Amino acid sequence: MLGYHGIFLSDHVAITPSVASRYTEPFFDALTTLAFLARQTANLDALSGGQLIFGVGIGNAVDKFAALGVPHHWHGA
Repeated sequence: MLGYHGIFLSDHVAITPSVASRYTEPFFDALTTLAFLARQTANLDALSGGQLIFGVGIGNAVDKFAALGVPHHWHGA
């Protein structure tokens, strides 16, 4: 045990044009990103001896919903 009580990370699936224009790195499509996240999560759970608690939030940024082509009024639906 390393003595950590928690590790908190933030990530975003939707990349808006205003965000993309500021970075030269490539962005990956959402399904590839989610598959990678699933693999990372499984690895962390195994490394922690099954102690991983994984939480996901829906978000509320209108521009990110627009970037994915999803109406914002579907938020939380």
